[in-house]
Amino acid sequence: MSRLTIILITLLIAFTLAACGQSKSTSGSDVSPKPAEASSHSDGGSPSEADQRISFDINDTREGTYTDHVAELWEQTKAVMREDILAEYTDEKYQEIGQTIDIAWTNLQAHASIHHAEEATAADEDVAYANVTGKIKDLIFKAYGNGGVGTPEKREEKRENLRDGGLERLIGDIDEIVYSENSQ
Repeated sequence: MSRLTIILITLLIAFTLAACGQSKSTSGSDVSPKPAEASSHSDGGSPSEADQRISFDINDTREGTYTDHVAELWEQTKAVMREDILAEYTDEKYQEIGQTIDIAWTNLQAHASIHHAEEATAADEDVAYANVTGKIKDLIFKAYGNGGVGTPEKREEKRENLRDGGLERLIGDIDEIVYSENSQ
């Protein structure tokens, strides 16, 4: 598929998801991502708070470059993932809390297409960086099992591999790309 087709599909999905969320809010957008530390399960917070831990609005108005937004959302994501993978929730709970994280990354991709198109294209000249959001979304899929693909046992097996050091290895690989000289 061409890059334009992928961008259009991403935008369509993002706008559909945004439209679904407007019925819950009068403004329809949350322009500031929630810090990962805002609701910690280990400090007695309920798992339902996970829905509010990470967000990124398509029309985010904060100053910053595309790579700044990626780095900021990545910092929030990896902090939450480290916490969640150790919590050992049910498969259903992992899928539920993983949806909002996946949506935040989809919104960032749409935001980049709308507000940072030239900059995102320039960053994409670095092939590794061009694929970083895909790598992050793949890690989210492994940790949370979004979409329910496979059996609950297979999804739990993937989570167990992440608990056994795979998460930190993959986080390190992604950190190298996100914080590389070429992306700054």
